[in-house]
Amino acid sequence: FRKLFKKMTGESVRNYLHKVRVDEACRLLFMTDMPIQEIALAVGYQDIKSFYQAFRQMTGKTPKEYRNHQ
Repeated sequence: FRKLFKKMTGESVRNYLHKVRVDEACRLLFMTDMPIQEIALAVGYQDIKSFYQAFRQMTGKTPKEYRNHQ
């Protein structure tokens, strides 16, 4: 499955999943006043540290910075 997915999308399943999760987190940060930890859990991260790392890698900002600049 992973090889076919990468061939079809050009990215790994893991990276695609992070992208989908971070995109949804961005939407929630912009549209709601949910606490960041709740957003992390809502988009599928069990560990807040992993959420921050993935978010920063994808957006170049922390979730708090993203929320404050929108």
